[in-house]
Amino acid sequence: MMVDQIGDQSPPYTFRKRGIFYFSRRVPTGLESKYRSKRIVLTLRTRCPKVALKRSRTISNRLETYWDHLRWREPGEVPEAKFLRSQGGPESEPVLNLEEAMKLYLRVKGRGKTKLHQSTTERAVGYAITRLGNLPLLDDHFNHRKYWCLTSIKSV
Repeated sequence: MMVDQIGDQSPPYTFRKRGIFYFSRRVPTGLESKYRSKRIVLTLRTRCPKVALKRSRTISNRLETYWDHLRWREPGEVPEAKFLRSQGGPESEPVLNLEEAMKLYLRVKGRGKTKLHQSTTERAVGYAITRLGNLPLLDDHFNHRKYWCLTSIKSV
């Protein structure tokens, strides 16, 4: 297994082995617990430096985006956290739960709709409350939607 010496300038986060370009990037220290190894290495399946550059940039950008997402999900790693409102303080806004959100939806969007629309909405939200509980609608509402969609697909 010969690794080519880098005589010419290789694209960032790449190396060549037997003429084939590989992507190699270290996992950030704060996110190592989420990975099996400290380094991500994959083949770029090309011998062309231009193609390797494009593919390495794409992979690197995707990793950066994903890592930023993971960092923002960590409570202690929110950039400029001093500007956030304190949780549970007097200035924090009340949090809606599923039932209150349904009532608000019907009050705002339900005007002029049939009783069938109201009963269908109540039934659908009732199923969600039965399955998930009367959850507060926080920033992770997309996770609840994803869970609901996945369980609905499995049951069909």
